[in-house]
Amino acid sequence: MTLAEEADAADRRKSGGVYERLREDIVAGLLAPGQKIKPKQYAPRYAASAAAIREALLRLAAEGFVESAPQRGFRTLKPSAESVWEIAHFRILIESEGARLSILNGGVDWEANLTAAHHRLSHLEARMRGEALNREQLRYWSGCDQIFHVALIAACGSNRILDQHRAIFDQFKQHVIVQDPLLGYRGEDLVEEHGAILTAALDRDPAACAAALRSHFETYRRFSDATMTW
Repeated sequence: MTLAEEADAADRRKSGGVYERLREDIVAGLLAPGQKIKPKQYAPRYAASAAAIREALLRLAAEGFVESAPQRGFRTLKPSAESVWEIAHFRILIESEGARLSILNGGVDWEANLTAAHHRLSHLEARMRGEALNREQLRYWSGCDQIFHVALIAACGSNRILDQHRAIFDQFKQHVIVQDPLLGYRGEDLVEEHGAILTAALDRDPAACAAALRSHFETYRRFSDATMTW
């Protein structure tokens, strides 16, 4: 391998790490909606070359996390009523199908992992009830919520569904975090919705599970550009 090829390979490896860090920051709302991202300007922040930043941004644009336009560069997305519901609706489709396949294919291990994920989530939600919540608690809750939803579809047998779910889950968080200071946490209603999803899954009832998932996300129809009505 020539020196130029070695340098190119090292830059590609670095761009992979930059991609993950940029994605995490965007999903976490650390870059403001509509914020312009100039590769040269952000190079010091991520300890990478402008080329590595640009390569990561091109990948994020292809996945729908940032906007890219000729002569305008890269910008973080601005959530809207339509985009939030569009993503929520896609989550309904992905999770309903993933749950259906998991109900058909999943065995005792799937049930045990799903039940454990729900137990941790419901225990946490019970502790959060009535508390003054800080950002760290809400981020931990969001992670437990994701673990539960991933466990629901874990036995679907489709890597494509699992990959698409990860992407759409992160896009969903990206859109919600900048709008809602509670990161999507809604108290008692949320506890009941998660319980209904678990019950339908363990009853091996795909139709009931799909209905519970739809009910879980219907609240996002009441989204407005100014606020969310939870």
